Amino acid sequence: MQYGEPVELIDENGDTVQFEHLMTVEYNGDSYILLGLDSDDDDVTDVVIMRIAKDKDGSDIYLSDLSEETHQAVFNLAQELMDEDDYDGDGDDHGDG
Repeated sequence: MQYGEPVELIDENGDTVQFEHLMTVEYNGDSYILLGLDSDDDDVTDVVIMRIAKDKDGSDIYLSDLSEETHQAVFNLAQELMDEDDYDGDGDDHGDG
């Protein structure tokens, strides 16, 4: 998945919510997707972090079952990757946690 690619998810009320793919990272053997959700403030993007798993058919599913510790560690890793000079926003930069 490429940086900026739109991602549609269904929320707990059955409504479709539009996100933007920011990056995918590896942490402690799991993959995590970071999605941006525009806020009312043009200078702020809310970031949603979800663990990528597979359903019984082998399709990707996104789980929000992160502990606060894991959430913070993945967020910090993503910030480090974005701060690196070689980060190009293609979604292929991975950490190793």
